[in-house]
Amino acid sequence: MNMDLFDLHCDTPIEIYRGGDFISGYPHITKEKLSGIGRYRQLAAFCCPHDLGDGEGFRLFFRVAETFREAAAKAGYTVSPDGDPGGGNFTLTVEDARILDGDPRKLDALLSAGVGLFTPLWGGPTCIGGAHDTDEGLTPFGKEVVRECARRGIPVDVSHASVRSADDIFEILADEGMPPIATHSNAYSLCRHSRNLRDGQIDIIREAGGLVGVSLCPRHLTGDGAPTSEDAARHIIFYLENLGPGRVALGCDFDGIGSTPSDIKNVSEIGNLRKTLTALGVDEATVNAVFYENAAGYFDKIRKLKGSKNR
Repeated sequence: MNMDLFDLHCDTPIEIYRGGDFISGYPHITKEKLSGIGRYRQLAAFCCPHDLGDGEGFRLFFRVAETFREAAAKAGYTVSPDGDPGGGNFTLTVEDARILDGDPRKLDALLSAGVGLFTPLWGGPTCIGGAHDTDEGLTPFGKEVVRECARRGIPVDVSHASVRSADDIFEILADEGMPPIATHSNAYSLCRHSRNLRDGQIDIIREAGGLVGVSLCPRHLTGDGAPTSEDAARHIIFYLENLGPGRVALGCDFDGIGSTPSDIKNVSEIGNLRKTLTALGVDEATVNAVFYENAAGYFDKIRKLKGSKNR
């Protein structure tokens, strides 16, 4: 029996654009590597190459998105046309929304292209605000972007945000009645990396009915050394205990990280994480929820909010 997978973050689109083969070989996610997956939903991020300017990144997004859609179709997969993960195997997202380049009109163009989620920040200070490696919060433009996304029912991701920027995002989302999400962020209590979520942030996400995806990035799992699936399982179990069983998912970060846990080299080995969780005492229903149902439930909630009279 094939397992189901709903993964909140990968960076596969840019790797396909750079020449990756979506059928087999590289990158981490290909048709060949997905052969053991049943139901499959994947949020696929465009993160602007860091040597490109904001405006250049905006123009590049559309070329990458077109290439990715064509490659996915050739492999027999679908890309959501409207940003709803229920409408395709892959849903395009934007990581590092500096590509808006201070122009709120560009948001409409990205949403029309099928973007279904925004991760506003990645690194350093931008027109959006401060990332995890700064002490800065959102800029006035960043606040405008987050509020406009929330009003339209578009999830806004606190992954990569500084503590101050995350506080700003949480406040705006609360005002607009949108549940927060951290698509690929691990627990700071287990690994003291600036990218990871502090206990207070976890509390906010839990109380607001949000969702957190656990990343496989080695630096965010253990800080150093060579992690295994057991290290990823430790973060999942920590979240199960502190967020609750309905608030934890996966945000593997395939194709966005240079290395992975030694026994999860690509998506074809994600089943090793299931086995580890089971061996550590997590029941099958909870494992199924982490791997698929919790993310599906979050976006069901978003869909209802988006369709409500207040949106």
